[in-house]
Amino acid sequence: MSTLSNVDIEKELIQGNILVFPFVKENIKGASYNFTVGQFAYRVPSDPNDPYESVYNSVNQRITLPPRSTVLVATNESIWVSNKIAGTYHSKVKLVSKGIGHIGTTLDPNFLGVALIALHNLSDSEVSLATGKETFVSITFHYLKTQATADHDNNPGRPDLVSMIRPNEDDREWLEVNYRSNKNNLSQVLNSDPEFEKFKTEFEKPAAVRFGKIRSFLPYIICSLLIGLGVYLTETSSDKRIVSIADKLSTGAVAVVIAQIFYDIRRKS
Repeated sequence: MSTLSNVDIEKELIQGNILVFPFVKENIKGASYNFTVGQFAYRVPSDPNDPYESVYNSVNQRITLPPRSTVLVATNESIWVSNKIAGTYHSKVKLVSKGIGHIGTTLDPNFLGVALIALHNLSDSEVSLATGKETFVSITFHYLKTQATADHDNNPGRPDLVSMIRPNEDDREWLEVNYRSNKNNLSQVLNSDPEFEKFKTEFEKPAAVRFGKIRSFLPYIICSLLIGLGVYLTETSSDKRIVSIADKLSTGAVAVVIAQIFYDIRRKS
């Protein structure tokens, strides 16, 4: 098992082995992806007979964690990962420093949906978080040594917990948006997102530029190789072959350098 760097995460997003929507490029960090707060947020009652209480304010679009409370918060993002990738969820130092307890849960291969994270406010003060904007949990992705064959135990959207919480109508509609529980819909909405399209363009551009640059020098490289091959076939002595090939290839290398200079001058003009 090895941890995915930002380069790996970007590559797997492009290849469709990780799907995340809504997508924000800035939330990709050196070896993790940050998720933001969703509107589905319910306080766990101290008395089992009491109902779960929503802590989301639709007016200011924030959730508030009461002092000494545990709140179940859904990520604003939906995620799917292939059977070669797993992950772990981790706390953000910014929240821990405010008295929010550590987060520790897993992301199984082939998981689909929002993540439901338990936030424990251990402080004596309220903690308020902006939905869809403020990041509150980081996912670290890992490559599996072999692809997983066992499916994860939880259904998309965790209907078992939803039925226990009994959310209001707005939150239920939010959870039931089709891309949150359907991989094809999630892939479609992600790939039609302008933010993700821009990301893909920027990701593919360096490779295209590099290839275009190499392609412009191919005639010189091929010519040098052909000269070297011709010398090798015409010379009978091994020592003469080596000296002649080195001489011809060095001439070809000089030609490539000169071509590079003219290429850079033309590009800057």
